[in-house]
Amino acid sequence: MADRDVAEGGQPPPRPAASRRAGRPKTTRPRRVDESMTLLREVMERPLDPGYATAAERRAAGARPRGGLVTVVIAVVCGLVLTWSVVVLRAPKPDAVAARALLVEQIEVRTRATDAAKARIE
Repeated sequence: MADRDVAEGGQPPPRPAASRRAGRPKTTRPRRVDESMTLLREVMERPLDPGYATAAERRAAGARPRGGLVTVVIAVVCGLVLTWSVVVLRAPKPDAVAARALLVEQIEVRTRATDAAKARIE
């Protein structure tokens, strides 16, 4: 190999694409134009999933969806449980009310004591 055939990194220059394809065997069938667009072709040829198609046929036949009453009952029970928990948790506790009243009283007493001390200093 001559020096002009080797690139600066010591590697020969890459071969053109045509010479790489020359060794491949020719296919007997012609390639489809949309062969690389399988997903798009699938969507266009069969737009509905089989499960959706079955549900659409059932709906067209007039069959009611199963579980409608069960869903309503579950929703009502969840609403009642949520309402009950809010009422129970938001209700004032007697101990908390007493503790708050004691704290308010202590704040008022100490505020009066501080005001009296300030008046003596001035």
